[in-house]
Amino acid sequence: MNHGILMGGVVDYYYDSIKRAPGAHRIATHLRQEGWDIEVLDFVQSWTLEELQEFSRQRVTSKTKFLGLSATFSISFKVLFEFVKWFKKEYPDILIIGGSQAFHNTEGLPLDYMVHGYGELALSAILKGNPIYTEHKWLN
Repeated sequence: MNHGILMGGVVDYYYDSIKRAPGAHRIATHLRQEGWDIEVLDFVQSWTLEELQEFSRQRVTSKTKFLGLSATFSISFKVLFEFVKWFKKEYPDILIIGGSQAFHNTEGLPLDYMVHGYGELALSAILKGNPIYTEHKWLN
């Protein structure tokens, strides 16, 4: 069974808090229905770089096909940016897919794919190797 990891979290600057990212769980449910083994790591903004690296070392296997970032945060979260660069170097064959309701939330991250809007169908298409259409351009 193919494996994927979704990381998410919502930084609420108004309330100065971090919340669960509902998009990551919606995507996980959809992919599980398609037969994927999916893990969701919540509150990712609370993790240190070292903790994210250790999590990856423990959880990534030969069956891991992608790392998904459900990004309701911005690259001002420096640890995530450093982690993604490290992850790509450590696991160059694993796709890194970012998704958000707004492109600027993932601007500058070294992603293989970026999904704008609701991601369960787009992520499913990417993982099947199908080109997908967004409102603005084709991605493949």
